[in-house]
Amino acid sequence: QLVVFAEYDKGTQQASGNCAIQISQTAAKPGETVTVYISVENNPGIQGAILTVTWDEGLTLTKKAQNGVAFSALGLTAPKKLASPYNLVWYAQDLDPEDIKDGVIATLEFEVSQQAKIGQKLAISASYIAGDISDRNKQTLSPTIESGFVAVEGAEHTHNFNKAVAIEKHLANAAT
Repeated sequence: QLVVFAEYDKGTQQASGNCAIQISQTAAKPGETVTVYISVENNPGIQGAILTVTWDEGLTLTKKAQNGVAFSALGLTAPKKLASPYNLVWYAQDLDPEDIKDGVIATLEFEVSQQAKIGQKLAISASYIAGDISDRNKQTLSPTIESGFVAVEGAEHTHNFNKAVAIEKHLANAAT
């Protein structure tokens, strides 16, 4: 299991409120291609960010990351080499208030290894270094990061897993 970390110096960080960067949780069968989303919630106005995304060896990135709607005002630079670790870099020269959105910031497409075992959770995580995420006032931000995964399922289990994740998210939202 991969551990998500964020290195930072508390003395130089601006409070980011409850800003969070989340990697989706999904399910797929061995050999299938699956889409994974990286999202931002409670975006305080991120204008620049560098995220390093890593994933389990049972996953293969099949194409370059695509920019998401929430960061559509920011340019995304992603490496051509489709290997873990994978650095995503966003930046905008200017950011207007209407450009500050919650939602998907990047889309990744993975193929699940034919050798992946049913029941296995293939981890996907992200990290950043102090100063790598900033707002439109050039203040350093330190959002929390929530890892995601691809659960390897057989045909009969995939539907039940997706339903369970939806119920879990609904219950979590109801509790807040």
